[in-house]
Amino acid sequence: MKMKGKKNGNNSWQILAIVVLLCICFALWIADNAASRFGVTNNFSNVSDEAKYEEKEGQKDIQQEEEKSRQEQEEPNINQEYHVGDDTKSTSEEEQVTIDDLEPPTISLYGNVDIWVDSLEDFIDQGFIANDDVDGDLTDKVKSQIITIEEGKNYEIEYTVEDSSHNVAKATRNLRIRTGLVYLTFDDGPSEEITPQILDILAAKNVKATFFVVGYNTGSDKEELIKREVTDGHTIGIHGYSHDYATIYKSIDDLMENFTRLQDLLEETLEETGEKFTFIRFPGGASNTISSKYCEGIMSEAVEEVGKHGFIYFDWNVDSDDAGSASNSSDDIYQNVIDGICPGRTNIVLMHDSATKQSTVDALERIIDYCEENNYELRAIDENTTLVQHPTFN
Repeated sequence: MKMKGKKNGNNSWQILAIVVLLCICFALWIADNAASRFGVTNNFSNVSDEAKYEEKEGQKDIQQEEEKSRQEQEEPNINQEYHVGDDTKSTSEEEQVTIDDLEPPTISLYGNVDIWVDSLEDFIDQGFIANDDVDGDLTDKVKSQIITIEEGKNYEIEYTVEDSSHNVAKATRNLRIRTGLVYLTFDDGPSEEITPQILDILAAKNVKATFFVVGYNTGSDKEELIKREVTDGHTIGIHGYSHDYATIYKSIDDLMENFTRLQDLLEETLEETGEKFTFIRFPGGASNTISSKYCEGIMSEAVEEVGKHGFIYFDWNVDSDDAGSASNSSDDIYQNVIDGICPGRTNIVLMHDSATKQSTVDALERIIDYCEENNYELRAIDENTTLVQHPTFN
């Protein structure tokens, strides 16, 4: 009986041990299964994060490529080398792309392009500036040289500049050594017959002159010619509202009223310009003696009086005689002028543009050509003109 009971006790312990072992195995299985599931979950999370990162980096690359493309389109067309390659190519295999800058720089000259001087040593450069659409300011790189066209007479100042792409720009000044100054002046106009022809010749030759005009009616064709003279860059001088000696030389008051009346008319006609007209020429000149028939000593008084009224008078030192014996001969008018012009001085030439002076028109172009061929500078009278004034004989 005792032996049987001991056997049953041992069996119970064995069964309990088996149950415990099974429980431990089950617990380990559950733990392993849970760990496996936890690892899978973390892997999915990592894959998701990596996908988002790769997507973000891809968008960033696309944006960078778009920005690079936009900048390349906006960049100037300059002469540069771009090396395009990838990691699989060696340096020698890189593709070379060249974009050319074909646009030359520009040179802008300050002041006049045509320069007159008394000697080559008197030339002072009025300055310049050079720019390039790629290189910017190239003024410091400009080179200049004097080129002799005709020794002692005509020269060129040539300016050159080169940009980084070897495009070259040039500009030129004409430099002329003046023989003297010539002022072409025309009295007694405007006339509908002669003045337009004179203006056309002056325009074609790019020459400025001075017109000492007489009275005209407002709204007339003559008024329009006055306006054209100003528009074309010529100087308007006052000859007097009337040219009738008997009327204007009766007294100093009549003479001054003759000047101021025309001055008022001119300022009304050319009101928009705001110009004041102060240059005058006495009918017959300051040296005339015919005035003594109407008022003894009037010219001696007049040359003082005009200054008090703010006027400046000009006579002449070259007479074409187109109002005298040469009036019907363009050859004589031409010869009188070229014989009277002298080097190294201010030459003021007397001519007329009244209705009967076709011979003056016919001689004018030849007179201009002579002056230019012999390096006489042609100008219109201005505040810098040396005064040429006759002595008075009345």
